[in-house]
Amino acid sequence: MVFFLLVMVPTFAIGQKLDANNLTRTWYLDKYSDEEQYYAPPKKEIGDYLDLRADKTYVSTPMGNTWN
Repeated sequence: MVFFLLVMVPTFAIGQKLDANNLTRTWYLDKYSDEEQYYAPPKKEIGDYLDLRADKTYVSTPMGNTWN
């Protein structure tokens, strides 16, 4: 059984295709998580985002400050 799982995991990972178009958008911070629970971000981080662009540039607002 273990051998079967070891063979299937790499095959599944190879079958996935990362497409940059799937990542180019604005990502907003809405929560943090660990293995057990979700947490709301602190007030100073509410509204933070990461804008990934097709030309491989980005705009980020960590803790309300804008970075290019």
